[in-house]
Amino acid sequence: MSMRQIVLLLALGLVVSGFWLAWDSHQPGFSLPLIFHLWTGFLFIIVFPLYAWEHIKQRRAFLKSVSIASSGLLQCVAGGVLIITGVLLFLYEDNQLEWVQKLHFHWTWGLLVIFAFHVMAVRKKGKTGKKGKK
Repeated sequence: MSMRQIVLLLALGLVVSGFWLAWDSHQPGFSLPLIFHLWTGFLFIIVFPLYAWEHIKQRRAFLKSVSIASSGLLQCVAGGVLIITGVLLFLYEDNQLEWVQKLHFHWTWGLLVIFAFHVMAVRKKGKTGKKGKK
């Protein structure tokens, strides 16, 4: 299994378990989705920087495209906000910081939209063939 597949599986697990937690937020205490979300988040914090560094090094030529570089930067910002708000929710419980919970939920949607734009920009750049025409 490649590092990219591991990162995508972790991200998918975080999104699915996060939406499950948002939908089923009335249950107090630790639940299976919460424990899964926490462990997946911790693994993601460890694995993602390693993958991101390799991803940037391998695709250095794509960074000359403003749309690809800006969407990648926005992904980093959104991911950072999600990590910070996730740690705050973990430390102070979500029922005490409702605004942080809402911020975390909305930035999750923002990250998904930014990721979709990033994928579309990369595919468009690959099809136009500015580097290495096909």
